[in-house]
Amino acid sequence: MDDVLVTALALLDERDDTLDRELPDMRERVQRGTEQADAGEIIPAAEVFEELRHRNASATKQDT
Repeated sequence: MDDVLVTALALLDERDDTLDRELPDMRERVQRGTEQADAGEIIPAAEVFEELRHRNASATKQDT
């Protein structure tokens, strides 16, 4: 049982370390995106999803 707790605590520490490293960058990207949206520099969701579908189809074709 102790091994399970030690492993769980280690995983929680690892997750916290990852969040500490990644959170500032995420906040910066959200801020930048908010500023772009406020300035009208946005891409309609339909275009974004169409591009994602295209990339997925291309990647799927390359994998076969």
